[in-house]
Amino acid sequence: MVDRLLDSDYEVRSVLIDLKHAERYSTWADTDVEVLAVASSEMVELTGFDFHRGVLACGQRRPLRSLREGFSRTFPSDETMVGLIGIHDPENLGGILRSCGALGVRRVVLGGGTCDPFSRRALRVAMGATFRLEIYYSHQMQQEIEWLSTSADIDCIATSLDGDAQPLSTASRSGPCLLLLGNERDGLPGEIQACVTRKLRIPMQLGIDSLNVSAAAAIFIHHFCSVATRPGS
Repeated sequence: MVDRLLDSDYEVRSVLIDLKHAERYSTWADTDVEVLAVASSEMVELTGFDFHRGVLACGQRRPLRSLREGFSRTFPSDETMVGLIGIHDPENLGGILRSCGALGVRRVVLGGGTCDPFSRRALRVAMGATFRLEIYYSHQMQQEIEWLSTSADIDCIATSLDGDAQPLSTASRSGPCLLLLGNERDGLPGEIQACVTRKLRIPMQLGIDSLNVSAAAAIFIHHFCSVATRPGS
């Protein structure tokens, strides 16, 4: 994760490193990054915990942009974006962000009730993918879904367990889309499901009622990042 931070466009203030790794990072890091090499015992004393790989970095956070500040009105027809509402578990959020980076999603919108994507646990689970993503926030997701649908011609899709939701395997795409996911307990709020373009579901087998939201997100993302755009579909 430190390697990916150093390789990103985020500002890195310093790297704290066990002496046994000092040679590697003294040459790898930018000359503007201060590399502090200490003995293992000192590292534990400084950080207050003994749960690391011998390398820690201090990066500078950037303010998250609002959706309307960062989104344009035109996107490529194969653009897939993800919107998250109420994802309060950092492990679930980190897993979703890792899938986004791995499968081809560049833009993620965080709605109300979603935890901090830059918390230590979320970053660790995401394996540093967070540093490669464009992350936005929305305090009024319902209104902004309507804005995206009408002004940017984005297909806003709710993931849902409702019986009237279309099976994912039959879903095609005709242009840029925003996949919306809610938390495992409550799913997406009713007002969000009421204003989207369509609802999709993953049919369940063997009496299982649902998937972990991180697993479900990976399946939805893979489908839409793989399926070809069909004009007029």
